[in-house]
Parts: sequence; structure tokens; C-alpha cells
Amino acid sequence: MYFHEHPRFEQSVTELKNKIDEVFKDSLELIIGIGPRYLLVDGTPWEKGRLYEELSDFFHRRMLREIALTKEISLQEVKTFITDVSAPSKNILREGGLGIVFQKKEMKHIAVKELNCLELLTGEGEHYKDIWVYLLREASERRNQGEIRALVENFSQLSKSFK
Repeated sequence: MYFHEHPRFEQSVTELKNKIDEVFKDSLELIIGIGPRYLLVDGTPWEKGRLYEELSDFFHRRMLREIALTKEISLQEVKTFITDVSAPSKNILREGGLGIVFQKKEMKHIAVKELNCLELLTGEGEHYKDIWVYLLREASERRNQGEIRALVENFSQLSKSFK
């Protein structure tokens, strides 16, 4: 990854903005859901390929479950998004998460929904099992006793939905 003032970074962000503009020729909004090993782009799963798995993991480490872009997104907003989302996950979490970071910067055309451990604990199916395991691993690595306790205490409820 280039630093945000590098010419190649500027070029890459401009190329990304142009691709986003192409999407908005047919749509007013682009919603990207983030699963444990896939992306869900406007309802279509993008899951076969290492790139999608890596992007999913990258966004999960930043506690994101959805990114929504609207048609009026500016080049500066794309640049700010890429810069902020590329920060180390521990720095993002220290700031309170990307939702708070983007609110402070008044990002009007990019919205994020963040992962919430408690929402996941009542979910069903393979998707939630994968996320639960991921969150437990992350909480363990951060040595966050509160998150670990919440995940472990609710495991029996979640495990009823496993096949």
C-alpha cells in the first residue's frame, strides 16, 4: 500500500472512483456486505477467489459488516475512505471504529455498519458460526476478557443452530 500522497496512490484512487462512477450509471447506491469469507455486492455473493477472501478478512479485522456508497460520492471521500480503512485495525478500534471516524469527518456518501458481537450471538447458520469463531480468535488475540466472556457465555445458544 502506498502512502496517501504517493502519485501511485492518487492514480489508484482516481481509477477506483471512475469504476464507482460506472456502477452509478445504473444505480443510486452500492451496498457491499462483508461475510466471513466473501463479499456480497448488491445481493450477489463474490466468494470464489483469494482476493474476495482477503478483502473480507481485511474488512472484518476492522469490524465492518457492510459498506454503502451513494452516487454523489466524491474523489476526496474515496481517498479518505481508503486512507482510513487502511489504518491498522488496533488504531481504528482505539478511535471507536470506522463509523465514528467517518462521522467525525462528515462522510456523507459512505456509510458503514460495524460488526456487533451480541447481534451475532443470536444468529443462525454457517455464516454466524464462522463469524463467531473469527470474533473469538480476534478477542483472544486482543486479550479482551469482556468480549471473550460474552462470546463463550452465549456459545450454547448459538451452537443449537449448527448442523
